[in-house]
Amino acid sequence: MYVKKTMNRISYGLQLDESDKNKLLAMASAIYATNELRSRNFLNAPKHKIYGKTLDTWQLYIEFNGEKFRLDVSQTNADFCIKIDDKVFKVNKRDINLAKPLLQVKVDDEVNVIQLFSKSAGGDYQIISAEYLYLMPEKLKFDVSKQIRSPMPGLVKSVNCNIGDIVAEGQELCIIEAMKMQNSMVAATTGTVRSINIHPGDTISDDEVLIELA
Repeated sequence: MYVKKTMNRISYGLQLDESDKNKLLAMASAIYATNELRSRNFLNAPKHKIYGKTLDTWQLYIEFNGEKFRLDVSQTNADFCIKIDDKVFKVNKRDINLAKPLLQVKVDDEVNVIQLFSKSAGGDYQIISAEYLYLMPEKLKFDVSKQIRSPMPGLVKSVNCNIGDIVAEGQELCIIEAMKMQNSMVAATTGTVRSINIHPGDTISDDEVLIELA
């Protein structure tokens, strides 16, 4: 079983009773698990080809108000189940939206409002790793040399290849316009065009996979 051991730090602005504290710990764990699941997804790549078995359980250590808590987290289709001591809390998975700074999260039958404040411009959440990090198995590295990714948000001006084309290293595959400048996107290696995820006129985001080679 793949077990995740880490430590997350929570900031607080007032003293909470045990019930509210446990709910906050449960929501933080659900946010962490959601972020972990999202980070394991690659566009146009089946999960089993990258990581094998889907991650369904986590063992977390959270530091809160000078105390350290162990939480066991599992997931069902609809909920995250968080065990704190001898109590189990259910967090609705649909309520965890990492794109929103303010969340309304249902823990068991009660709706709670929380705010995400430690989020980078790229959408990353800051996690403090504990001394257990050395126990973690190394994640398999995904070969991105066969992918053409956008360097920044922009507009697709042209696509200069077709699926099945054999392309050489350095060959121009598409042109992206960003900040009023046109950027030629070239193949980093020789290969065959496997998929094209863009069309002329499309708006693209930062680090989006545009073209994939086989």
